[in-house]
Amino acid sequence: MPWPERIHTQRLELRTYVAGEGADLFAAIQNSAAHLRKWVTWVDNFKTLEAQEDYVRKTQAAFIARTDLVWQIRLKSSNELIGALGLHEIDWTLPSYSMGWWIAVDHAGKGYTKEAASALADVAMTVGKAQRLWASCDADNAASEAVMRHIGMQREALLRKHSRKPNGSPRDTLIYARVAA
Repeated sequence: MPWPERIHTQRLELRTYVAGEGADLFAAIQNSAAHLRKWVTWVDNFKTLEAQEDYVRKTQAAFIARTDLVWQIRLKSSNELIGALGLHEIDWTLPSYSMGWWIAVDHAGKGYTKEAASALADVAMTVGKAQRLWASCDADNAASEAVMRHIGMQREALLRKHSRKPNGSPRDTLIYARVAA
């Protein structure tokens, strides 16, 4: 499938990673680490610039191989990297995609995640011919739940005590999905 390497919205450019962009990603994650740690455990995997650059290169290779599709979120006005989103757990036989995202704490609450996720959801449904697009989040993460509703997903499940939060307490998980007509 001809997945776009760049997707443009009114305020944002979503683009795939290229080697050498690890420093931008490292800065964005480190500045938001405390905020992100409330919801995800992967933050601590990227404590060094080298680890971040390795991730960028692996993400670039996965995009080319179509095993994982990730775009960084950049402001058009400044080219600042403010987050990322992607299509994961790809089942090409249906096709079905799990969608995930994160946004830098300084840019949360400004509608950027909804704008980016809406654009990617549309690409997944049209270019990717998705029969199913789904996402999950901590039941306490109202912002991510709002993004899922904004992009046309409907709640399918609440998995009680499904896993552990990064702080170790039990986590309830919400599952939302959007399916083709």
